[in-house]
Amino acid sequence: MIFNFSKNFLRILNEKSIFLGIKKIENKYLINEISSNKYVKVYYPDIKKNRLNGWQGRLCWDIPFICSYKNIESKEKNGYLFINKLKR
Repeated sequence: MIFNFSKNFLRILNEKSIFLGIKKIENKYLINEISSNKYVKVYYPDIKKNRLNGWQGRLCWDIPFICSYKNIESKEKNGYLFINKLKR
């Protein structure tokens, strides 16, 4: 209990303003050139620029669709988009 209290107390001290509600996370992202093609663009989080967002900076949060750390393959056939994980 003391650990949680001290952790939250330090977090509040580091904030410039205190508000009620959920703080919006704005993650920066990069395009995955290997997985992107003319049908779809694939993105992944820019971990270096998202350090201030903590662990949420490593997630596909507030990043355009499709977001993936893995290299994927996408194809279009008859108006459908097929997405597969690339085999190594």
